Amino acid sequence: LYKERFGDDYFTYWVGGVRFIALNTQLHKDSSGAPEEARIQDEWLEEEVEKQINEVNEKKLQKQNQKRISNTKSKKTNKNMETVSEVSDQSLSGVELNGGIRTIALSHIPPFIDDSNEDNGYFNIDYPIRRKLLNTLRRGNCTHWFCGHYHRNAGGIDRGEVIKTTSSSSTPVVEVEVAASSSSEAVVTSDKVQVLKVETVENASKDDKEGMNLSSPQTTTMGKEAPLEVIVSSAIGCTLLPNGQDPLGLKGFLIPPVLREDLSGLRVATIEKNKVSHEWFTLEDLNKHVSINSETKQQEKHKTSTDEPTPKRRSARRRTIE
Repeated sequence: LYKERFGDDYFTYWVGGVRFIALNTQLHKDSSGAPEEARIQDEWLEEEVEKQINEVNEKKLQKQNQKRISNTKSKKTNKNMETVSEVSDQSLSGVELNGGIRTIALSHIPPFIDDSNEDNGYFNIDYPIRRKLLNTLRRGNCTHWFCGHYHRNAGGIDRGEVIKTTSSSSTPVVEVEVAASSSSEAVVTSDKVQVLKVETVENASKDDKEGMNLSSPQTTTMGKEAPLEVIVSSAIGCTLLPNGQDPLGLKGFLIPPVLREDLSGLRVATIEKNKVSHEWFTLEDLNKHVSINSETKQQEKHKTSTDEPTPKRRSARRRTIE
């Protein structure tokens, strides 16, 4: 019924050279009522990410070929031209994220509230579905994920997966941060992940590799994906004020919800190929902004009218004569 009236519940679109992915995270939160729909969306997302990776690889190959041709021509003509060509190519490639295109994700339910490795709760997506989504999107150069649902402002940055393993007393407890590109085998349940095997990637430092054998808990970072920022925005309507209890559940806020101009509002995001910025404005902020703009326009209008030459008025006597 929803699709018939409103259209697709997950899709991609492009604006200004930036790719947007809209997800139906209700299927990630609870797919018990529509398991087949959830499976189809997961397969679609994987295909979209792989498609983008293939497109990026093709563009990389084209740029490399263009660079070779450019360098060859430069050597034949002028050494100075060769230097200019190389700098130009490097500048162009530096604009992109790991050679790819920026992707922005949009959804209602956020993957997490404050920490990508936080516990499961009403307001986030359960682990390990959350981790799979984050890894998949980061592979596709997703740098920001804008969400709602929480009716409070929150968010955090995901840099990879922290896997905690508890072993016998003779072996230390180890925390390993695993990015999507690393090779690992693990047993995953809803509340913990037990690592069976972790293979470090080539760029792992010596300290990272040796950290696995230290007697105290260590964190090893592997992979090259850019961090993904999750931005959880409050509502233009009711706001849920925290009560100091469970911040992830339905018992973590005061009853009733509040509706106040100094709390309710909206987030303004400016998204470009090379930069993303966002800022929260309350309704009170917006009213002040509108008021200031209105006063400024009135002043400008008044100034314009006073600057214009005043037309000469005819005297009453002259009008009477006419």
